[in-house]
Amino acid sequence: MAIVPGFTNDIFVSYSHIDNAPMADGRGWVDVFHEHLQNFVNVHLGRRISVWRDKRLHGGEIFSDEIEQQLRASAVLVSVLSPGYVNSTWCNRELLGFTDTAQKQGRLRVGNLPRVQKVLRLPVDAKVLPELIDQFMGTNFYRFDEASQRVRDLLLDDDPRAMQIFRARVDDVAQYLARLIDAMANPAIVPAPPRGRVFVAWCTADVAVEREMLLRELSAKGWQVLPDGPMPLDSQALRAAVEQALQGTQLAVHLLGRRYGVVPEGEDSSVVQLQCEAATAPRRVLWIGPDELPREARMAAWLERLRREPPPGCDLLERQSVEALKTLVLARLEPRPDAPAAGAAQGAAAPLRAADAAVRIYLVCDSADTETVAPLVDRLFDAGYEVSLPLFDADDETTRREHLESLREVDGVLTWWGNGGEGWLRAILRDLERVAGLGRQQPFAARLLAVGAPANPAKQRFRTRELPVVAVSDVTGEEWLRNFLAELPRPAHAAK
Repeated sequence: MAIVPGFTNDIFVSYSHIDNAPMADGRGWVDVFHEHLQNFVNVHLGRRISVWRDKRLHGGEIFSDEIEQQLRASAVLVSVLSPGYVNSTWCNRELLGFTDTAQKQGRLRVGNLPRVQKVLRLPVDAKVLPELIDQFMGTNFYRFDEASQRVRDLLLDDDPRAMQIFRARVDDVAQYLARLIDAMANPAIVPAPPRGRVFVAWCTADVAVEREMLLRELSAKGWQVLPDGPMPLDSQALRAAVEQALQGTQLAVHLLGRRYGVVPEGEDSSVVQLQCEAATAPRRVLWIGPDELPREARMAAWLERLRREPPPGCDLLERQSVEALKTLVLARLEPRPDAPAAGAAQGAAAPLRAADAAVRIYLVCDSADTETVAPLVDRLFDAGYEVSLPLFDADDETTRREHLESLREVDGVLTWWGNGGEGWLRAILRDLERVAGLGRQQPFAARLLAVGAPANPAKQRFRTRELPVVAVSDVTGEEWLRNFLAELPRPAHAAK
């Protein structure tokens, strides 16, 4: 029995039978996907849902009366897209039949949640999909292998991480469907209006999965994400669509990968660069993917210009995971109630401290430098300070969250530049610049960049006016350390 009142099935799985040919264990791709999806949705809802799909093995695709009846009796449609799907007349009939009926009833969306969910087993040409369907978000179940220049189905991939990624993406779909089914099952609960508008720019294919993850996170938290349709390739239509999508947005987010992207006819810049230059939101976030593979020449040149001269009001996040991107975007959109506006902290008076308050120092270093700085940690602790290091053994999201939390709360930051690369240092310095917008209430009492071994050309040419820099040969040397500590309050437990 379905959870959603008025329907026989909570979910109808639409697929081409060619995509469910038996594999080594006798099950087909759709069998495995269906099993995981139903289990995950059940867990997220805490109730058992009803899922229907045609399990009969046909010599050809047959759109029977039973299929049409079950389709009309289903609350949600999950379409498993593939070359076989788009070439099937009957699959297209299921897709159009469901959306046409729902649209005529004015029920194609529940709040901001579409009742159609696209699952892309393999890439398909968006041009062959109905325009309405192309607007809905989808989840990719394949990856592009750069070495062989081929698409790899996650369920058939020999990469040991592929099955883990497959399950994670099924769970992404399941969490979305759980929210949708719960909203449909409780019509008395009026969906809250969008909290605001966020522009998440169209991107190149190499960072499309990360964009989808960000879209889901923002949608789940009640934000309206734009643009929400297919990307126009005509220059005039593209500029008009971007301008309309940017109206009233509180934040613009751009995901930049290895590829420069399509250059529309009549333009000199790619779609990716055009959107970035057109952005008018009060705040912007530019995320440069951490992929180590070489970037296209035009992309590399443009990124270098962005690094030298970031746009006004822009956070440039480089060599960080998509989880770090989500953390920063949500921090910009959802500042703490007690946090000042970005940039206001530098002029704010520091609150009075309790006489016995601990004086906290965040010692930022690369994981390869933990043994090097161990004597420094001991020296600071013996002097009465509370000292913390970054996390090195947690997942990316936890590591990023704890790093930002430390920056919000400590009294002083001592950055040790030893084995970390120049990209690592730039990311740390950018975090120090934007910490006010992430919830910090007063400026740091002390900041210092200590440059230790090994020597390299990047360290020799490095210059900055943003914070004091000192070359350190002795990790516990008295003079440089005494100057840093002199800027901090005296710890209550200082040695007598």
